[in-house]
Amino acid sequence: MRRMVKEEMLRFDGTHLFPERKAYTANYKLSDMEAALYEAVTSYVKTEMGKADALKVRAKAPLDSR
Repeated sequence: MRRMVKEEMLRFDGTHLFPERKAYTANYKLSDMEAALYEAVTSYVKTEMGKADALKVRAKAPLDSR
């Protein structure tokens, strides 16, 4: 099986099959409720990711060091 990245795919004439992808950041102001939710979710993710990372480190440690 061969995987090709979409940006590297070409037509038979050598031109790109897909147009160049351009990403832009859309700036907008969050309401107070949206900002509170954003902060709560961000905090939760950081905390839980830290726990997951700690579990990975413990899982890789030798049994006698636990």
